[in-house]
Amino acid sequence: MNNKEVFVKKLKESGEIKYEMTEVHNRIIGKLKQVYSLVFGREKRDFLSVKNMMFYKNGVPEPDSTSRLYDFLNTFVCLVHHYDFLGEDEIIEYLKEAGIELTISSNSLEDGDIKVAEDQEKNLKHSWDFAMVGDKMPEKKKELLNMILDRSLAVQKVILEKKSEIDEDADDVQADCQVKKPLFMKALQIKVKELQKRSVDNELVKVEEEIEAARDLVEVFKEQEEAKESKEETKE
Repeated sequence: MNNKEVFVKKLKESGEIKYEMTEVHNRIIGKLKQVYSLVFGREKRDFLSVKNMMFYKNGVPEPDSTSRLYDFLNTFVCLVHHYDFLGEDEIIEYLKEAGIELTISSNSLEDGDIKVAEDQEKNLKHSWDFAMVGDKMPEKKKELLNMILDRSLAVQKVILEKKSEIDEDADDVQADCQVKKPLFMKALQIKVKELQKRSVDNELVKVEEEIEAARDLVEVFKEQEEAKESKEETKE
């Protein structure tokens, strides 16, 4: 390996970034999903659908990115109900411009006091306190939804920024150390487990097995090439 010092340095830096993403930002998103699920009695993926629709608008994360609205037609009803519940008219206006009048006769979401099952109250409080540090939980569902969506959008922005930092480190390692990006990412996964104080023995064994398998594969091709060359020499 060339520039081993650079590899070790970049692995350490990206490991710490990935660890922060895993242990802080992704956990916040997870707790926000939990808060939503407990309060509204809906699947956590419904919250992710709404969050993604609001975050991944035109130009995000790349300048030529298009809205995910067009990629998630199967969540259309979920989105319409949530946007209507929050007083957002983006979907209705878009359809109107396309010549489609949308009438919402009923909505599966209703505002009201926040109430969860007694055995889930502790879970709700823990999730809220973890994800919404310093903010008091409101009394009404609609206000809560607005708050956790705002928080999730801010955290999602940080996650993307951290991901970009890791991608830059991976590119540097590939250029300076001749270590391909997928291999660096594999090492990064192991580094995060190490930072989480978890055993990495199984992962290291898997890497060794993959290396051995790759060597075996190379050997197969070498043997085939040698056999081909030998056959051609025999013909001569």
